[in-house]
Amino acid sequence: MLGTSAIMANEILVANLQPLKPGEEDLALSFAVPIATKGLKILSRKSYEAAALSVFDNPISSRFDENDALIYFDDVKVPWERVFVYRDTDMCRAQFHDTLGHTFQNYQAQIRLSVKLRLLAGIACRLAETIGIVQMPAVREELGWLAAQAAMVDGMVVGMEAAGHRHDGWWVPDKHLMCISLWNGPPLLPAP
Repeated sequence: MLGTSAIMANEILVANLQPLKPGEEDLALSFAVPIATKGLKILSRKSYEAAALSVFDNPISSRFDENDALIYFDDVKVPWERVFVYRDTDMCRAQFHDTLGHTFQNYQAQIRLSVKLRLLAGIACRLAETIGIVQMPAVREELGWLAAQAAMVDGMVVGMEAAGHRHDGWWVPDKHLMCISLWNGPPLLPAP
């Protein structure tokens, strides 16, 4: 559905990360195709960066835009040799949850969440200082809550790393702590 930076990709992986249950075999599919496959269309949103007139007026969007896109399949032929999973709910789950795929994908997402929350907390604090309301009890309470949430995610990332383990020469973050942070993260960000 959503492909962050898909406009720069060479290949697109279509898969179902959410574990499926018996009866959902029609959803159990995983394959990869080149981005230039006939019939595959990328519907990309307009870049915030392109509309940013200056770094001064647009300090975030001028430098930190992640271009998202929807991938639309219009009569695309997927060769069988590019299909990894077909109608097998157990294998569809296993490709991410019995491998390190889910852990590594979401570990980097939690690092990104940590950075975003610190940025938002800093902006909120600076805004409250600028308009002179930082000393108001309700404002201080909200700023404290935001700072605590940012610190919680920072702590979860540090915990994932500290409680991790070595696997085939690679350091793997702790999956349990990563999943807890993943579960708690989405409500912390403002709705788009």
